[in-house]
Amino acid sequence: MTGKVRGGHGNRLRIGRPRVVQALHRAGVRVVQAAAGQQHSLLRSDTGRLFACGLGVFGQLGLGDLRDRFEPQPIEALAAAGVSVAQVSCGAFFSVARSDQGQLWSWGQAEYGTLGLGYPEEAHAHDWGAGTEQGQQRRALLYALPRQILIDGVFVEHVACGQLHTVAISRDNHVYSWGAPGALGHTPAGRFQFAPRRIAAVATIAAGERVVHAAAGAKH
Repeated sequence: MTGKVRGGHGNRLRIGRPRVVQALHRAGVRVVQAAAGQQHSLLRSDTGRLFACGLGVFGQLGLGDLRDRFEPQPIEALAAAGVSVAQVSCGAFFSVARSDQGQLWSWGQAEYGTLGLGYPEEAHAHDWGAGTEQGQQRRALLYALPRQILIDGVFVEHVACGQLHTVAISRDNHVYSWGAPGALGHTPAGRFQFAPRRIAAVATIAAGERVVHAAAGAKH
């Protein structure tokens, strides 16, 4: 892995070329997927465990606090809940994991509804520059551990995070999105979406076809 804080090499030094993450190598962890946010990384093992490293100020590591981690640390809350992770994706300062049972879990910065939890307090957490530093830290700690995104009766087969939004594809060929407006595919387009909402236009445009993959950029 390359990078600075998020590189997982145990220090803040910038690594300009690929280098083995020794902490995982020594532990015999076989990584089968990696995902990177703006300043954090998530690593999924072949046994469904998830490891995190990098910037932690928004709780995006899922470790229950706001500390940075210079080496990959296991996200124990997922393991304790019996979650075997099948896929992971990172937004700028938030994270979403998909379990092998088709469930979604999210954590990190709740700005603009990025976590898809639909909680009333999340609706007031979009202005992270407001209030005191202590108040901002208290809000961040609310989402520093994984929480399940509830989509009743839906088995999610794929998930992709953009900078401030997420797109998910269900087994029954529906596409859902949530987060900041403009990239969600909903009408009207200017509203924040705090919980997963089915994109109605996809059912019409992709009639007779199966959606199998999604990709999300900064604002698209």
